[in-house]
Amino acid sequence: MDFKINNILVPTDYSASANIALNVAIEMAKRHSATIHLLNIVEPMVFGKFVHVGGAVINIQKEMLKLSVSNMIMHETSITNNTILKVVSNVEVGLVDSIIEDYEKKNNIDITIIGTHGITGYDEAILGSTAMTIIKKSSCPVLSIPPFFGKTSFKSILFPVRFVEGIEEKYDYVKPIIKKNEASIHLLGVFEPENNEEIYPITEELQNIKRKIDSSGYVVSYQVLSSTDIEKTILETANNKNFDLIIINATLDKKWYHLFSGNSFTHNIVTHSKTPVLSIKPGITQETIDNALKVVYSRAQHYQPLNLPNTN
Repeated sequence: MDFKINNILVPTDYSASANIALNVAIEMAKRHSATIHLLNIVEPMVFGKFVHVGGAVINIQKEMLKLSVSNMIMHETSITNNTILKVVSNVEVGLVDSIIEDYEKKNNIDITIIGTHGITGYDEAILGSTAMTIIKKSSCPVLSIPPFFGKTSFKSILFPVRFVEGIEEKYDYVKPIIKKNEASIHLLGVFEPENNEEIYPITEELQNIKRKIDSSGYVVSYQVLSSTDIEKTILETANNKNFDLIIINATLDKKWYHLFSGNSFTHNIVTHSKTPVLSIKPGITQETIDNALKVVYSRAQHYQPLNLPNTN
């Protein structure tokens, strides 16, 4: 697969977190000669759309749109005045995930870049849920940028390898990022202790990917670890070695598959990472279907019939 980054989508709410993501997107667009797509989404107001003030009726939704358009013009002007990038800007009303999904498909978006707030507690659940909804429904890789990330390039990349589908596909997507950043790569094979049978296929995948990267002339290292908490191991490795980017398989990928396999891995990584995370969803393969069916059949075995007393 010859993946290229020609169109970059940046959903923005004009916050500091969104601006950090936009700065990363601008520098990425420069490296790839890509177009920046700015998108602000005003969620529809079902109640309280109109208010009465001093005898006048004010359309709050309309005022929100006017303010958003004004902010968008300032954002676009700032980029065009300071770079030679092409910028396309849009303000739309609707649900965030649906608007983004439609926009990606209609505008051939290659990568979507979002800011994450990293707030703990109740707010984290809400913000993490929003990011995960975008990742789940997105039709392209999603790069999530944590707050206070001070870099705009990715010189060192952590490439975890688990026993899941889409590993080769993940590498195809990250190739142009490696090339444009002249990045070094660290391959991290991880498996749970009770799944020792995964060591061989994971090591084989590591070797395959290492050969591909080596042949392109980039620095690559690798290791294989047993872990009782794979997400924690990946995050600690990224923090301890100061990686600039983590590449993961978003195994919540398909609208039906995540119902069976769960999405805790991707959620935990994206929500808690202090390092930017590129989430890549593997395509539907026979292996994906087989894995999902295994989960379905295993759950069916847990069915317990009702033992109702016979009152007849």
